[in-house]
Parts: sequence; structure tokens; C-alpha cells
Amino acid sequence: MKEERDTWETTRRLGHNGSFWIIDSMTEREWLKAIEETSDEEDEEDNVKREDTPAKRMKTLENAGSANKRVVFEPNKHLVETLQKYYQTLVAYKTSDGRELADAFIQLPSRRELPDYYEVIEKPMDLNRIKKKIKDGKYGRLEDMTADVRLMCRNAQTYNEDGSDIFNDSVLLERVWERILEAHNTHLTSTRSTSTAQTIADKTAAESEESNESLIKSNDES
Repeated sequence: MKEERDTWETTRRLGHNGSFWIIDSMTEREWLKAIEETSDEEDEEDNVKREDTPAKRMKTLENAGSANKRVVFEPNKHLVETLQKYYQTLVAYKTSDGRELADAFIQLPSRRELPDYYEVIEKPMDLNRIKKKIKDGKYGRLEDMTADVRLMCRNAQTYNEDGSDIFNDSVLLERVWERILEAHNTHLTSTRSTSTAQTIADKTAAESEESNESLIKSNDES
């Protein structure tokens, strides 16, 4: 098991720069600003066209030469764009030492590379799968994406030893996602004033830094 987990660590480090895209770095205030801008767009979209609020629109097509009808689901473009921005915010997050936290979660090793993982984990999930589900319109609401982010992090905590680098990274990544949700929800109930946005940014930066320090301190003590 240990050798296979070492293989997991090696695999996730070797593949990053060559096997998937890289997002430009963002400061914590920049990614919070992106959340604010996304929420502003949501408000504008709702005011212009409220009938577009369902997660998916249905379009009925008639099959040629047949009275039967086929229902085609079209993704809600606005929801897809919103989830993509939140996804990019999560992936672009960096720790205080400049490390991209999400790197280890972009893509899981294959079954051939790490068969034991797929025996232990019933529902594998990684960021590439989440990205594809967003693109394909598989998420009907933000909560659905949240469930997969949490599943991904809990899988890492189940398979990896408590206190390992990837275990700790999964805990912190889940906290970052919760901060994104918190900023999103706060924005929806606020007046969206400049002072409110600044307060959210300062709070998130402080809490994220505190989370990093707590994890480091915990590892040192152990």
C-alpha cells in the first residue's frame, strides 16, 4: 500500500506541467473580486431574463417522419459560465508560499497506474471530471458542483494517511471552496458595497493564512 501511495505522489507531481492546462496566478483578493463580478453578472442576468433561471432549458424536437417527440436538454449558459469562473478561482488559488494547491487534484492516476485506489474509493472524482461536467451542463445548480468538490477532497482523505501532504492539501482545498461559497452567499444578501467586498477579501485572506499555519503547526507537532 505504501509503495502504491508513493507512486501516487510521484504520478501527481510528474504529470502537472505536461498533461493539463495552467491557470495564471491570482491573489486572494483577485479571486474574491472574480466572485463579486460573477455575482454582479448573475444579478444583471436575472433582471433581464428571469425565465432563464432554471438550470436547464428544454427544447422539443420532432423526429423526421415520426409523431414521436424527443426532448433535448440545453445547458443554461449563464450557470455554466458562473461555475467555470468558480472552478478557475479554486484551481488558481495559491498558498502563502506560492504553491498551487489544486495541482494534485487535477487528474487521478489511471486504474493501471494505481489499481488499489479504485478498490478503496467507490466514486473517484478529480478536477478534470468536474471541469467536464460543468462544460457539458451536468450541474443543475451550484450545490451539485459543491457535492463533487467535497467528494474529491473526502476521497483524498480516505485513501491517504492522516497528516500526509495530500491529506492536508485536501483539507485546505475544501476550506478554500467553502470560502468561495461564503463570499458568494454573502454577496447575494449584501448591498454589494465596496466596503463589504473589502471586508470579505480581508476575512478570507486572514482565514486562509490561519488555515495554512494551523496545518503546518499540526505537522510539526506530530
